[in-house]
Amino acid sequence: MLAACGGGGGGGVQSTPTPTPTPTPTPTPTPTPSLIDASVFQTQEYTNSNGATQAQAIVAWQNRATGSGITAAIVDSGLSNGSGEFTGRISAASTNVAGGSGFADEDGHGTEIAGVLAAARNDSGIIGVAYEATILALRADTPGSCAGSGGCSYSDTSIAAGIDVAVAQRAKVINLSLGGSPANATLRAAIDRATAAGTIIVISAGNDGSAEADPFARIANDNIARGLVIVVGSSTEDGSAIADFSDRAGSTASKFILANGVRVRAPGPGTSSFLVTGTSISAPIVSGAVALLAQAFPNLTPAQIVSLLLSSANDIGTAGTDAINGVGVLNIAKAFSPQRGTSLAGSTVAISTATNAELGSAFGDAAGQTGSAMAVIIDGYGRAYELDVARTMRGRPAMRPLFDALSGGIGQASLRSGGMGAGFAFGAARYRAQLAPSTVGPNGVNVPLPLSGFVTGRVNRDLSVAFGMARSGAPLPEGEGGDALLVARAPVDDIGIRREQAMAVAMRQSIGAFGLSLRAERGDVQRGGARTLNGQARYSLIDAGVERRFGAVRLGAGLGMIDEDRTLLGSRFAAGLAGGARSRYATAQVGVDLAQGWALAAMARRQWTRAGAGSLIDGGRFTGAAYALTLTGAGVFAARDRVAFRVAQPMRVEAGRLALLLPDSYDYETGVATRSVQAIDLAPRGREIDAELGWQTAWRGGWIATSAFVRRDPGNIADAPLDPGATLRLGLRW
Repeated sequence: MLAACGGGGGGGVQSTPTPTPTPTPTPTPTPTPSLIDASVFQTQEYTNSNGATQAQAIVAWQNRATGSGITAAIVDSGLSNGSGEFTGRISAASTNVAGGSGFADEDGHGTEIAGVLAAARNDSGIIGVAYEATILALRADTPGSCAGSGGCSYSDTSIAAGIDVAVAQRAKVINLSLGGSPANATLRAAIDRATAAGTIIVISAGNDGSAEADPFARIANDNIARGLVIVVGSSTEDGSAIADFSDRAGSTASKFILANGVRVRAPGPGTSSFLVTGTSISAPIVSGAVALLAQAFPNLTPAQIVSLLLSSANDIGTAGTDAINGVGVLNIAKAFSPQRGTSLAGSTVAISTATNAELGSAFGDAAGQTGSAMAVIIDGYGRAYELDVARTMRGRPAMRPLFDALSGGIGQASLRSGGMGAGFAFGAARYRAQLAPSTVGPNGVNVPLPLSGFVTGRVNRDLSVAFGMARSGAPLPEGEGGDALLVARAPVDDIGIRREQAMAVAMRQSIGAFGLSLRAERGDVQRGGARTLNGQARYSLIDAGVERRFGAVRLGAGLGMIDEDRTLLGSRFAAGLAGGARSRYATAQVGVDLAQGWALAAMARRQWTRAGAGSLIDGGRFTGAAYALTLTGAGVFAARDRVAFRVAQPMRVEAGRLALLLPDSYDYETGVATRSVQAIDLAPRGREIDAELGWQTAWRGGWIATSAFVRRDPGNIADAPLDPGATLRLGLRW
């Protein structure tokens, strides 16, 4: 014999005024199509519905999941519709399975359960979790038992009959807010038939505060449950703990979930509403969640629905599933969000709902301002969602040229003998390429920075060569003042990629009045904040240039090419989504020697980049540019000093669109997706401009250098705070 789990040790049923409104929950952001604004639901009726609100059912409603077309069976004390909450949604198969006449509710318990599960959204009373579900009311109380002080009683035979009717009527879920002794053979056989038919059964845990759920609920551990029986305990009103009166999970821990069971508002059999406490009132919240999932995702199997609800619960108490709280507190919002990983529809290509790309500094603040690029994705349960891929592209942390140039606590040494030179540098910094391309001592030798080395040599009067490890192959052009400046970079080496050079070679050949140069370089693209994107990525570079002096005027031009195997101008993408990139560029420079040791130089770099195809990227073309104007002076304050002032724009994408090949529809039956190309604009609003003033002079056999700089829109991020700074460096010779 079983009894209703209405009050028990939890304080019974009471008729009281409307409870204090609970705070509106913040829906979990999920990529879902045609989302209804939450404010549509947030009425006084919603505020009254503390069963649905604590479970975050609003997210399901925003996604148009209401339980429509789903039958939820309630084996209890029947149903009365005096409140009008169930009009038009009471199954014609509703009946009395205990031998009485009709299914009208004489006790109120069954109506309360039905209200929390499926009360209408009608601006009156409360909203049920699945407010458009059909209720199959199966009155099973023993005739005359509800009149007694002990409440209604239910025979195993009547409950079994109710379960069989529910299965025959193809109910998706059966709510059993009942508790008591273990099921007899008749009831066990009915449960066996129900689960074999794929019907989910939700049972209240009991209200005795025991370490184990009621003996009847423990049938969830039996093989006949087939993993389709959920045991429901009561949480506190705020969902932070299990309610004092609720039976604990005990041996049913992996099938045990909590839902609000304290002062839950529910309609009575007449026109009044009540605040109900007990695990009986927690169970229909879970049953309603089953109905929502069954409607929203018809592809889900019953076992998957149960798995979703249990695996998406909010973990409370001891980490993980435990003998008190089971799997935790029901979270419908999380159950409706993608679970167990996501992939592009119609493929096995993994895609994230959070971050799929981290854009390099040349793209600046383009991330998040690119418009939309909608794609259909599939989660681990085979559910289709719509994801705005453009919103999963993040900006990389802005480059910090000063930190990069000075990081590490550096020691370095160099030597020259005739036409030969060599040097090495060491320090604690792991990243080399983020350091300045050259730090030039007063003897004119390009000194690389941490963990780097080079060898230079003159083959003959007209041919010079250089080999380097962990350094750029680009020596600074004569007269650029690179020895005094660290932050405002010259376009000749600003390729728009934050990189770690691994190896470089350069050569220069003089032919009459012309100077020809050639360099090659390869290395790694540095990681940004998203450490999981794309693993190790490499780049290679080759370029050639020509120079010509006409008296006091120097002219130069160059052409080059950069290949990236997995990145796009230093931007990283999730594995397999991108196919690398190839950039071609041209440089031009003009320098003029002014009077008394002063010189003025202008440099420009124009770069054209083409994105390679991947699982996500169909292609894309980008135009970028970098500029600099440099004024240098020698012997300004002392015989061996140098002054330099530069205004520069680092590499910035001026125009370009990335073409994404995205699934835009998906057929659940065939698993086939159609695709279309969607283009997003990746030109930033911000434009970084750097200004730097530097001074260097010989000092006690070595040299001393200082500089001050300011960066506007650092990282090509519009309205970013100014980035000012100053440096002081000292070099000693030994």
